[in-house]
Amino acid sequence: MKKYLLILIVSIFFLSACASTQTVLMKNPQTGDIKECKRDTWKHWSWQEEAVIKDCKEKYEKAGYVEVK
Repeated sequence: MKKYLLILIVSIFFLSACASTQTVLMKNPQTGDIKECKRDTWKHWSWQEEAVIKDCKEKYEKAGYVEVK
């Protein structure tokens, strides 16, 4: 039982290290609609975060959104 508990605690510790650390908000100036760009921790590795956010920002900028500072 102690072995399984230890495995669970270690797993939770390592999974928490994969959490997203950066979120970018994009706002449509005409409609006021706000979208959030961040890495999905279940789909992308932590080292892909910058590229995922950049792609998301570019997609919304093409649609007329601007980054909220």
